[in-house]
Amino acid sequence: MKKFFIYVSILFLFLSATADAKTIKIAQITDTHIGSVTDDKTSDSIENLKKAIISVNKQKDIDLVVFTGDNIDKSKMEDLEIFCKTIKKLKKPYYVILGNHDAYKAAGIAPKTYMHIVNKSNPYQKTDALSYAVTINDDIKALMVSGITPNIQSSHGFFSEETMAWIKQTLQKNRHRTVIIFQHFPLMPPTEDKEREVLYADQYLYLLIRNPNILFLASGHYHTDKIQTDQNGITHISTPSLVNEKQYRIIEIEYAKTPLCKGKNYQIKTSLVDI
Repeated sequence: MKKFFIYVSILFLFLSATADAKTIKIAQITDTHIGSVTDDKTSDSIENLKKAIISVNKQKDIDLVVFTGDNIDKSKMEDLEIFCKTIKKLKKPYYVILGNHDAYKAAGIAPKTYMHIVNKSNPYQKTDALSYAVTINDDIKALMVSGITPNIQSSHGFFSEETMAWIKQTLQKNRHRTVIIFQHFPLMPPTEDKEREVLYADQYLYLLIRNPNILFLASGHYHTDKIQTDQNGITHISTPSLVNEKQYRIIEIEYAKTPLCKGKNYQIKTSLVDI
């Protein structure tokens, strides 16, 4: 009877935990391209960002916001300052990733300088690192990954040996957690474009194949909406730009009582929000 009571108690606690499992809601905002109001390409960019922030703040159940690169259109300090000042009005934790328009050593803002400025203005982002990890809850870890090419501006994604080693190490440390990944450059592009594809993408994809706890990878760069699932059950989310399409994405992570595949205990739903 005592053993039965313990078993029932454990079962009850498990069922209670799953029943009470909180849905995580993440707003992904990408390709804001903050720039001059006199430039046709970026004339509405600041106003678009302000509208997106108002929209996000009205939704009380959003847990965090991720900006997945090309936050500014040209690597200019004054545009980065406008971006940082504007996003400080968010009432949610928020995190920033680099895109190919943001920072590069040859001209404009150096990547480490860019992230240092973001870090100084953002109480939630506690590192100057180009790639870093964020704990969402006890069971979910988010990887914020930089894929910019070193030294020069390029529309190609490039994940250096150092970055790949960090991803591998971080995945190993979190092998008992569900992992979600945010980066600017998609590994499964929404459209074929040789000018924007990730260089040596197969090496990165092979690394993901060996880690079945990865739920999704969300990116921008192509300014296109597309969701694809690869053969390993990883969902690849490509999100439209705020500057052109005037949309951002909501990603909901819900606990699934029955694992969907390879031990995944979560399922996702996404939707686009017009500003």
